[in-house]
Amino acid sequence: MSLHVSSGAVSTYLQSILNQNTTAYGKVLDQLSSGNKFTSVGEDPIGVTKSAKLGVQIGVNSVVADNVSIGKDLISLANDSQSGVMDNLQRIHDLCLQIANETNTVEARDGIITEIRARLTAIDYVAESTSFAGSKILDGSATNLTLQIGTASDATLNVGSALLDVHSSALGGDLTLGPFVDGSTWTETDVMNYMGQVEDAMAEITTAQGEAGGYAQRLEYTSGTLDSVNENLVSLKSSISDVDVAEATSEMVKYQVLQQASASVLTQTNQASGWALKLLKN
Repeated sequence: MSLHVSSGAVSTYLQSILNQNTTAYGKVLDQLSSGNKFTSVGEDPIGVTKSAKLGVQIGVNSVVADNVSIGKDLISLANDSQSGVMDNLQRIHDLCLQIANETNTVEARDGIITEIRARLTAIDYVAESTSFAGSKILDGSATNLTLQIGTASDATLNVGSALLDVHSSALGGDLTLGPFVDGSTWTETDVMNYMGQVEDAMAEITTAQGEAGGYAQRLEYTSGTLDSVNENLVSLKSSISDVDVAEATSEMVKYQVLQQASASVLTQTNQASGWALKLLKN
């Protein structure tokens, strides 16, 4: 009976199999830890490129969606502030009706004019204090404000017509009362003319709020469209680049078993060669 000693070819082959299983096991671990199907560009250049382009588009759409959200907040603030102005105008209109009644004494008329002045001051306060992101929006400086609501250069929306200058000097021609207006000098004709100006101012506010409503609807529609598009893009990108956790976990277990089996067989093969050499020496 003859005894043959392995030349090492089997051991080398088994070492190669062990290395392959170890590499595959490490790749699956990388996929699971990163959540990314691709662990290197070389694996799927086309897939990596598509995923990168989708990622850029998703990022761009997210920025535009932020712009739209900011626009919605801006319009909402302007509309709420203008509602406050409208409340003051309505009160001024009521006061004009009161002062036009000739049964009022001069003192009573002075009291009414004092309240009208206070209401005008409140309106001017709204004009000066209503700001968004640090900029005033109802003082006449934002009447040409434009929002970027799309990725194209011309995908813009000018919302300036909703950002009316609400200073008392800008509404109804000019609602400010001169310093010499008082209960004894403001005639019924003056009051009625002024009341007409107040009504004009109220119409201006109503128009601006109508514009705001239209812009709000468009921004809401744009927001919904962007959300829908981005959901689809994210889903597509996920299908290209995201690892299937269940599948990857199964692969990990498979390569773990193969790795252990390869290592065990290699160890046994090396030990068998050692035993054969010892027998030869004896």
